[in-house]
Amino acid sequence: DNIDENQTVKKSKVTGAVIFTDGQADDKNIYAYLPVRSEDFQLLLIGIGSRAPQSDIAIKSISAPSRIAIDTACKVQVVVTAKNLQNQPITIELLKDDYVIDSRQLPTDTFAQKNRRSSSSSLGTKDVTIDFAVGAERLGSYTLSARAKAVEQEVNLANNIRSTMVEVVEETRLKVLFYSQQASFNIGKVRQALARDTKIRLDLALDVIKTPVLSEDAYKRSGYVKLPDNRDGFYKYDIIILGSCNLDSLTGTQLDSLYSFVVDRGGGLILLPGKAEFGLSAWRNKKAKALIPVILDHDEPAIQQHSPGKIELTLEGIDSKVISPAQLKDYDEPASAYYQIINTKPAATTLALVEDTPIISVHRVGRGRVCLLNASKLFLWYREDLQGGLLYKLMAGLTAYVGRITNLEAGVRLFAERPTDQANKIKFNAYVCDKSFVPVTGANVLLNIADEVLSMNELG
Repeated sequence: DNIDENQTVKKSKVTGAVIFTDGQADDKNIYAYLPVRSEDFQLLLIGIGSRAPQSDIAIKSISAPSRIAIDTACKVQVVVTAKNLQNQPITIELLKDDYVIDSRQLPTDTFAQKNRRSSSSSLGTKDVTIDFAVGAERLGSYTLSARAKAVEQEVNLANNIRSTMVEVVEETRLKVLFYSQQASFNIGKVRQALARDTKIRLDLALDVIKTPVLSEDAYKRSGYVKLPDNRDGFYKYDIIILGSCNLDSLTGTQLDSLYSFVVDRGGGLILLPGKAEFGLSAWRNKKAKALIPVILDHDEPAIQQHSPGKIELTLEGIDSKVISPAQLKDYDEPASAYYQIINTKPAATTLALVEDTPIISVHRVGRGRVCLLNASKLFLWYREDLQGGLLYKLMAGLTAYVGRITNLEAGVRLFAERPTDQANKIKFNAYVCDKSFVPVTGANVLLNIADEVLSMNELG
C-alpha cells in the first residue's frame, strides 16, 4: 500500500531485546537492576556456552582479622569452589603483598558432591574451606590474597583471586573518639553502649560547657579529651563518632584533618543525627558534605510525622554482619528514621530500613568508610538488663565494620582535556579499575581542585 505523503510516520521505538548470556552476573541481587518500564516490552534470554562442560575455579571469600598484635599469628580462612575439573588437581596460593608465602594442593574429589538422582560426582560444586596461618613480624598494613592457579581451558579467570587487608599493631583494640557538642539521652546511652565494648578504647570529647574556665576545669575533673587540632591528632584514632555538632564551629584545619582521616588514613566515621544547626543538614563545608552517604531534604531535613516500623535488614546488611536477623528478633519495639532522605549516593549501600527509609547507610570515601545511623530515639534501644540490648550490639557491629582498613583494590587514572570549542574549560575523565584491571562500576570518585571537592558522575 502507498503511504500518503502528508501522513505522519511515527518514530520507531525499541519494543524488545534479545540477550545472549552465559549465566554469569557481577551482582546476584536482582533488585539491583532497573525494571523494564513498559509492560509490552519483550525479553528473550538465550543461553550460550560450550557443548562440553567448562572448568572453573572460584575463590569465594578470604577472611582474616582486621588487626593483629605484633609477634603473634592469625588464621586466614579461604573458601574455594570448583566445577568440571576433569581430574585436574588445583593449587591455592596465599600471597602477602603479592609474594607467595604458602600454598595448598587439592585433589579433584575434594569438591565432589554427588548428584541426588545418580552416583555421578563430576559436576561437583561443594565449597571447600582452607586454613592458613600467617605471622605478624613487623608493624604496618599487609595485603593478603588467595589465588587459585588456573587449570587448562578454564572459562573464567576473573574469580581466581580475592584480597583482604590486615593491620599489625602494638595494641589490638580499636581506638575510638566519641565527639559531641550537645548532651542528650541519645549521646549518654550511646556512650554507655560503647563503654561495654571490650574491643575498643573509648575517648569521650564533650564541648558542652561554653565558659572557658568552667570548660577547662570540667575536662580535668571528668577525664574528657578535646577534639584534635591537627591531622596527627586525628590520625591517632581508628574510628571517630560524631554526635550532635555544628561543624561551622570547627577550624579549617580540623575540617581538613577530619576529611583526610577518612580518605587518606582509612579511618572509620560514624555519624549520629542532631537537631537544627547541630545536624548534618546544616553542614556547609564541601569536604564534610562529601562524607555523608545520603542526600538529605534540606527544606525539611528532620521527619516531622514519624512512621514507626520494624527494622528490616537488606541483603547487603545481612552480608555485612553488622547485626544479624537473630539479634533483631530480641528487639520487637518499633523504630523510626530521623532524617528525611531524598536518596542514597550512587556508591552508598543501605544496610537497614524502617518503612522504606534508610536508617543505616554506608559508603567508601577514599580508604575509609562513613556510616550514617539515621535513627530517632536511640536511647530506647539501650537495655541495661540485656547487657546493653540492641544499641550495644549495633554499635559493636558498626565499630567492627567501619574500623577495618580497606584494601586499595581500586586504581584511578585521571585524564584531562581542553574542549576545542571551550578554551576556558577543562574536562576531566577518570578510569577506575581493580587490581585485575577490570572496570569498577558504582565507584565514588571525588576530585580535589584548589581545595574544592567535586563528585564525578559515572558515564554509561
